[in-house]
Amino acid sequence: MDQRVGRQLSLNYLVENNMKEKLKSRKLWVAVGGLLTVAATEWLNLSPELTEQLVSAVIIIVPAYIGGQGIVDAMKEYAAKK
Repeated sequence: MDQRVGRQLSLNYLVENNMKEKLKSRKLWVAVGGLLTVAATEWLNLSPELTEQLVSAVIIIVPAYIGGQGIVDAMKEYAAKK
């Protein structure tokens, strides 16, 4: 087997497995949920006041969750290396 083919197969394997792990990420799904929430406010033609409240809440909650979860994940990695 050509070395390039072997490298390409292993690269494909890594990409596929890494993608499966990323799709399990709660941070990803919170971000997607936040995006869909903001988009839904436009689709549902909500009042401007309600839209502003929902978008403001999403702007605060989603980055706070993602940042906090990122810190937790980093601490887990750090603890595992010790």
